[in-house]
Amino acid sequence: MTAGAAIELARRALGEHGDWLQVSAARPPPEAITLAEFLADDGRRLDQLLATWHERNPDDPPEYRAGVIGSVARMAFAPLLALVGRERVLPGVDVSEMRFGFSEGHGAPDRVWWPNDVTVEPVADLEATLSLLIAGAIDFLTPLVHATRLRVPIGQRGLWGRVIDVFTGLGPGYDHPDPQTQCDDLSVFRRLVAGTVLDQPIEVVVIDRPDGVRCMVRTVACCFAYKKSPDDHGEREVRPWDDSEWARHCMSCPLIPVEETVRRANYWIEDERAGEVDRTDTTATSPA
Repeated sequence: MTAGAAIELARRALGEHGDWLQVSAARPPPEAITLAEFLADDGRRLDQLLATWHERNPDDPPEYRAGVIGSVARMAFAPLLALVGRERVLPGVDVSEMRFGFSEGHGAPDRVWWPNDVTVEPVADLEATLSLLIAGAIDFLTPLVHATRLRVPIGQRGLWGRVIDVFTGLGPGYDHPDPQTQCDDLSVFRRLVAGTVLDQPIEVVVIDRPDGVRCMVRTVACCFAYKKSPDDHGEREVRPWDDSEWARHCMSCPLIPVEETVRRANYWIEDERAGEVDRTDTTATSPA
């Protein structure tokens, strides 16, 4: 199988999350580099990347710069996880040879290149394959975590939490169609990472709905968006939590109460449902 075919299969396996999957099998440009090259020279390129990011986004809190870890982990491992977990195949792609393109404006990789030809083998033992994939991810990302820790005011536990969020956050959030499967997948992940740097509590929030139970995974690592200077986006819908002490925290933030997460999930579910009605039934809001 060509790398292009494997990438398209991974994109389909990721569903709506495949929209951001900027993976290519084309010849990489000269400026594309491996992660080892990116971290060479005592992290000179990382320093330049974070400095440029700060210059272009001076109001962003310094913790935002840790996003480079989650971005690298997502670009490198999300397609592999999707192919292994959902398609039961493993492409023979060496992550150490992947080449990344880094966007200075966002402080994160915006594209990754695979070699043109890859072998794709069926997965005979899912847990054994996932275990090897997780161990490889830890080895691959450890130098980046250590380098970022020297430059960002977040401890290693919080930085590894961003990797956990990549491995556990590929499902469709509160719209997961099969909560039991989601919980089973998390049980496997917890078992495989036991005793490693990825062994941290993972919280599943249960949302009781009239149409059935839904579940979502709360993020392990706070992104610190609540520290960002408020932006004036002009007029927008007033949300029920805008005046609360948690107004500027994300819905799945681990710092807010579970009840707040449930309230927001219900709000967005209803909002999306209303939008679907408006798009599909033009008579839904017409006078009788």
